[in-house]
Amino acid sequence: ILHIPSALGYGSTGKGEITSNADLDFDVQILAIGSHAWGRLNVSSVQMLGDGTNFPGLGDTVYVHFDGFVASTGKQFDSTRARGKPFRFAVGMEQVDYGMDFGIRLFSLGERATLNVPSELGYGELGGGPIPPKSDLRFDMELVALERRRTDCFDDCPRPLPAGPADVPSGALTFHPSQLGQSDTMLPSPSTSTEAPSLALGSSHARDSTSVVVTQVSPGDGKTFPQEGEFVFVHYTGSLSSNGKVFDSSRKGPKPFSLQFGENAGLIQGWIQGMRGMSLGERAILHIPSALGYGSRGKGEIPPNADLDFDIQILAIGSNAWARLNVSLVLSPGDGTIFPGLGDTVYLHFNGTLAATGKHFASVWSRGKPFRFAVGMDQVDCGMDFGIRLFSLGERAILNMPSEMAYGELGAGPVPPNADLRFELELVALERRRTDCFDEDCPRPPPPGLAEVPRSALTSPPA
Repeated sequence: ILHIPSALGYGSTGKGEITSNADLDFDVQILAIGSHAWGRLNVSSVQMLGDGTNFPGLGDTVYVHFDGFVASTGKQFDSTRARGKPFRFAVGMEQVDYGMDFGIRLFSLGERATLNVPSELGYGELGGGPIPPKSDLRFDMELVALERRRTDCFDDCPRPLPAGPADVPSGALTFHPSQLGQSDTMLPSPSTSTEAPSLALGSSHARDSTSVVVTQVSPGDGKTFPQEGEFVFVHYTGSLSSNGKVFDSSRKGPKPFSLQFGENAGLIQGWIQGMRGMSLGERAILHIPSALGYGSRGKGEIPPNADLDFDIQILAIGSNAWARLNVSLVLSPGDGTIFPGLGDTVYLHFNGTLAATGKHFASVWSRGKPFRFAVGMDQVDCGMDFGIRLFSLGERAILNMPSEMAYGELGAGPVPPNADLRFELELVALERRRTDCFDEDCPRPPPPGLAEVPRSALTSPPA
């Protein structure tokens, strides 16, 4: 029980049912910290390979078959296969629990695998129906079909279809194992060992079809390694082993590549094998055989059956970068209620300085108009996009931003490479994303840049 005095709560202003100058008691239980729960949301065995390309995203509609079991006892509690129709839901639209919503994003089209869901992301401490309280769950799940979210609208789009049993429509994306040269026979379950694979270190490019050869360029800290479910920031350059031709590189731009590490999270197996043995800060060349890359399919500029070389450096792991994206000092509190969310349009003032030197590099206040952008729409760097979500309407505070989530190892203009940033930032106004539409019927978000605050926007009343 946290016994909180008014001065550390809502003070003389109060909030809703909380009266002015009220002391408060909060009964708080910590259910999961950091990647603990998310790391236990994972795929432990693949019974049928998917296409390896089409993974569900926000707003997509999926059609899945599953058999659900209580992990501790093996008791079955649900089955779509017994009902004869797959289960349909829209991803990211709060139609299912967190475990199912985020777990299905680990599957590629056609994949059948075991999805493990921790109780915190399932039915929690209350349970539900045949599921006892605090029960971890296991699903034998297959991603049968997928309908992509429409991209020709933003906020005037039709609402997603309701969740429930449904036939797969004729226009949905589907995949059959024969398209990968597989038989319909289930694959044997892989080992569930959590130990990192044995990796060969050295300069030799010799390899077989099942192992990655790692050539270390510069060492890391030797103690911090990527774990299942953790966010990892890397820079990489990919080239063909046969001729050295570069086909992709994050180093062409200022932003590093961010990913959620783990099996079946959209990464080729060569990356997963190689990066398991790399520590924070390490730079290495991963020599990846075709079978652990894009195989007989190829992809884009990568021809079929091509061995690959990836020059990878791990810049940040887990909460390392996210913890350094924070608010260190509140100069003027906001309303404490209205925070920006995905698709909202925000209007803000800021002064930007280099954290190490205090040197000023950007100011919106000096230009007279606030800066506008749509949250979660890739209109600004990761640091600003996620940092503004820590602010309530009207709040003015210091936002600290790590270089990995800003201009990275290249820097930009007056911002040098690897520079952490500090912003004195004020959330001036906010326009909520429309909720009376879903996809193509919604207007596109306005472009980022200086803009007047519209009369319809939410603003904080003057103190």
